[in-house]
Amino acid sequence: MTTNITPTSSKGTSRSWVLRRTTLAGFGFTLSWLVGLSVFAATTTVASGGGEVIAAYRGRALGGVLQYLFTEGLPPIAILIVVGALARSIRKEGYTRLGTATWLTALVASIISLVQFVLGVVLVTAAVPAGDAATSGLLSDSVTRLDGAKMLLFASMATTAFLYLVGVKRGVLIWLRVVSVLLVLSITVSGFGYLFMMTSLATAAYVSLPLLLVWVTGFAIVLGRSGH
Repeated sequence: MTTNITPTSSKGTSRSWVLRRTTLAGFGFTLSWLVGLSVFAATTTVASGGGEVIAAYRGRALGGVLQYLFTEGLPPIAILIVVGALARSIRKEGYTRLGTATWLTALVASIISLVQFVLGVVLVTAAVPAGDAATSGLLSDSVTRLDGAKMLLFASMATTAFLYLVGVKRGVLIWLRVVSVLLVLSITVSGFGYLFMMTSLATAAYVSLPLLLVWVTGFAIVLGRSGH
């Protein structure tokens, strides 16, 4: 008597993992930002000077490191996974240059975010405990301006995503088109606000950040379900 056992399809297993990986990365991106902003956040603005930065982080080195970890250190990993899946999907539809541009933009944005993480750690573990207002101000300003550059890169990613969605004419993704357009508009304004340290424009981040979270998580779900 023999028993026939059908082996598990490696292709099916691989597809299932990709689905979980992309979707989980999207939710992880949002969760990481929410934890960083709600649990460990210190109160500073784009116009905060060195003394104000020291006051905000003094005695909170661990909290500061965790804040930068959850807002700058971990999100780039999720971005590379989700936007990488988006870039593959774009190229698969025949938009090779658009897909490549999307991926390169995500890569540069992720590198910038990791640089921000390093600068933030130096700020809260070295400059602030030493009471060095000049260095603290310089590091804080650098992180802020890099944030502005990163936001403009996200605006570029949202633009290429919108062009892709319009090109493939997927009616079921109309809501992602709307989110992409709103994200481009709001994060461009907040990006310039952070880049040039203009508080009036930087306040647009109150709109652009929630839209970014929805944009990343939305694409992660859609792309994960389609096996990208």
